[in-house]
Amino acid sequence: MWFRALRLYSLTAPLPFGLDDLEAALGNQPFRSCGTLELSSAGFEPVLGPKAQSFVHVAEGVWTVRWVSEEKRLPGGFVREQLAEKVMEYEAREGHAPGSREKKEMREEIEHALLPHLIPRRRRLFASIDAERGWVMVDSAASKQAEALLGALRQATGTLPVSPWRTQEDWSAAMTRWLASRELPEGFELDQTCVLTAEDHEGGIAILRKHDLTAEEVKAHLASGKKVTRLGLVWRDRMSFVLDATGVLRSIKPTDVLLEPLEQMNDDDAIVRIDQTLALQDITLRALLDELNHALGGRI
Repeated sequence: MWFRALRLYSLTAPLPFGLDDLEAALGNQPFRSCGTLELSSAGFEPVLGPKAQSFVHVAEGVWTVRWVSEEKRLPGGFVREQLAEKVMEYEAREGHAPGSREKKEMREEIEHALLPHLIPRRRRLFASIDAERGWVMVDSAASKQAEALLGALRQATGTLPVSPWRTQEDWSAAMTRWLASRELPEGFELDQTCVLTAEDHEGGIAILRKHDLTAEEVKAHLASGKKVTRLGLVWRDRMSFVLDATGVLRSIKPTDVLLEPLEQMNDDDAIVRIDQTLALQDITLRALLDELNHALGGRI
């Protein structure tokens, strides 16, 4: 249940709906699997599983939802081969090449025959709405997936006033300064991951993993003019992550210190454990984002 990545958005206006409104709206857009002749399907499902029934999980004022999508992918190469064969058969039979309308019909016939045999790929994504702090957090590093989830929320509720997270300070400039000076904002420490990118195309990229970021090699990359575009950080011994210059938090991992209270729980009820995990995650991310946003100069 832990978010593995975060793409962040800022609320640009007060939420135009309440908790009950959101629960009802998502309940009207439940997920169902792709039909036999459908290429895709998407919808929302109860956050804690089907037995819990609620479509919105609430902890410390943070609302978390769970969106599911299914997609069947047509094998493009196979479709092209089958279409080429049908075109040859048409030419042999009719004595001339098929027109665009005939070729379109042939392709649709091939795809229609394939659909019942395709296995859909299912993807689950979480999103948390923290109206008090003005955040919408999507559990994905991919912009396309995050925007699809936000689009589904807008379709269900009618509106969701958000814009991508932006701060007063440039993230790459801030991370470069932190690495070069070894002076990080209070509560943050260097981890062992870093990507340094030259401003010109000829300078290349240095990707360092499980690496001592205080080593001379790192200093040499900085001296050559490379800028930090990803930097591994540890926040207050509770969570590690990689900050991307695009504002995405990648490779999020809770530390043993943070997980200790959950590991001491004696309750074997899966729903209770998921509920407690989400609550702990919500509280932790709220505090982390408060400090990270402040370290980057605050939101624009």
